[in-house]
Amino acid sequence: MTNRSPIHAFLKRAFDLVLAGAGLILLMPLLAAIAVAVRLDSPGTILFRQDRVGLNFRRFRIFKFRSMVADAASRGPLLTA
Repeated sequence: MTNRSPIHAFLKRAFDLVLAGAGLILLMPLLAAIAVAVRLDSPGTILFRQDRVGLNFRRFRIFKFRSMVADAASRGPLLTA
């Protein structure tokens, strides 16, 4: 990783936020349809929340559409032969 000047880091962060915001606005109808499909498919929450570890061991929380049964995390891994 290269060292960046503070102004370069600020501009990159601003660009990332603007691009992500525009992407979310454009994808909003699709995201709403996915949320409705998850809700209709099974009971439970629409979003799955999990803590992860990123760069420099920094913890962050992610949110994803739930694609498994509501209590899958508490059931543990599936063991197969």
